[in-house]
Amino acid sequence: MYEQINNQFLATSKQLAETTFKAHGLAFAGLERVVSVQMQALQDQMNATANFWSHASDVREIDGARALLPTGAQLVRESAEKAYATAQEVMNITAQTGESIGALVRDTMETANQNVIRATEQVVTEAGNATREAVRSSDRFVKEATTASKKAR
Repeated sequence: MYEQINNQFLATSKQLAETTFKAHGLAFAGLERVVSVQMQALQDQMNATANFWSHASDVREIDGARALLPTGAQLVRESAEKAYATAQEVMNITAQTGESIGALVRDTMETANQNVIRATEQVVTEAGNATREAVRSSDRFVKEATTASKKAR
């Protein structure tokens, strides 16, 4: 019986380690996607800012500066929109990663639960068989003792 408990404990520990490794892989893949999205957004923003400052450095008069003002406002508006879109995409990636990890844990828990149920059913069956055998042996002993007692009289 102790061997069954030890085997069950070892199997569950192995399954937990495998699940943890898979969850770590999913989390790392999600992090990698988030970093990639954020780096692309940063690169796009840096390019847009560099272009703006390149045009701004060419301005030599007041009229050119006035013409540059709407371009700067446009840059700020686009930056805010892109930052919002990037944040939404990061949230979606995070939610997908969380759902994937949750599904992995749920499947692992269901498998572990089924393994425990199977092991428990096996132990109950073996205990029932042992009990029936003990009852038979006890009945035989009582019959033999009764017979011996009758003969001794």
